[in-house]
Amino acid sequence: MRVLFAIAAVSMLAGCGSVYSLEYIARVVSHQDAGTEDFRWKNSVSIPASTAPHPLALDTSHDEQILRAIEAHLDGSTLTQFMTETSTQSLVVMRGGEIVFERYAHGFDHTSPQAVFSVSKSVLSLLVGRAVEMGAISLDAPITRYVPELAERDPRFDRITLAHLIDMRSGLRFQEEVSFPFINRDKPLVYYASDLRETVLTQARIETEPGPFLYNDYNPNLMALALERALGPARLAAMRNELWQELGAENAASWSSDSRGFPYWESGFVATPRDLAKVGQLMLDDGGSTLLSASWRDRILSYTPDEAPVRYDGGQWGYRGGWWLILRADNRHDVAAVGRFGQLIYVSPSYGIVFVRTGADAHPPGDGTFARLFYALAPALSAQTPPSVSE
Repeated sequence: MRVLFAIAAVSMLAGCGSVYSLEYIARVVSHQDAGTEDFRWKNSVSIPASTAPHPLALDTSHDEQILRAIEAHLDGSTLTQFMTETSTQSLVVMRGGEIVFERYAHGFDHTSPQAVFSVSKSVLSLLVGRAVEMGAISLDAPITRYVPELAERDPRFDRITLAHLIDMRSGLRFQEEVSFPFINRDKPLVYYASDLRETVLTQARIETEPGPFLYNDYNPNLMALALERALGPARLAAMRNELWQELGAENAASWSSDSRGFPYWESGFVATPRDLAKVGQLMLDDGGSTLLSASWRDRILSYTPDEAPVRYDGGQWGYRGGWWLILRADNRHDVAAVGRFGQLIYVSPSYGIVFVRTGADAHPPGDGTFARLFYALAPALSAQTPPSVSE
């Protein structure tokens, strides 16, 4: 009976247009839940390596001391054991703009491309910030200024601004759970979409007034659609490439895309660990740069105590401008780009440290596992920490 129902559901949905195309249905049925190797079969848009790459300097003179500091926080495990148990493929520590520690496992190295899932939202944030600085978009503008057809479907979209979208406070509904019959659930609708533009235009539904936080994969894709409308597809693609060029990326990156070449902006970014560390390093530049202006960085980090924190994975977090904030008692918060299966760019501006962790989907840790580890390690590894403490 269950199989018959599934066949009937597939037959019915297949006749509902491009959102439930046979291609989309085949993806959901054959792949079901997401995996870290999905980027190998998905379509993608390429992002060339920089023509003037800036290789990161390596200083391994404190390698053993850093290893001991890390293992002191692993409840008796060695780092090798911990990386095996958590399916960790890369672990990179940057201090003072240099790599001071890195480890790779499971056949991966610093040139291995890694699918980083929702870290993509934080990379998109860099493009949004740049567009704001250019005056191409306004965060105070309603999404309907750029995507007017949303208002034709529901006039309440006029009350959702780009700021609501980038801060995950749009009021849009999103079903995180994935259950039978799978096909009509929000997560696969976005992740496996054949036509992602059409999906977000027709499937995003308003649940509440804008304001309350709800992590939502429709938000970044609507944000990107507004960018595309404001800039034009060619200019947005060029900005994506310019980001990687100006970052001095040593390796090419890519963005998984739907069948029409529209990137899965919420989850599709693929890059190597050292280049991901360069993205994190942008958060440590107090003066700002062309890639991350001081004003956009300040907006991300300007989470105040009177804002209700988000209970997430055993801790209290904030969220602003496509980045998570891990709250410290002195309000000098750490900031992180967080992706499924424990993909993480973790930055502590207070201590001048960048951590990158990537891994496979087998036996993944919770996001909080590495966030708690890096939260504790940041002061221990800080350049400001006396050698007698850190070493």
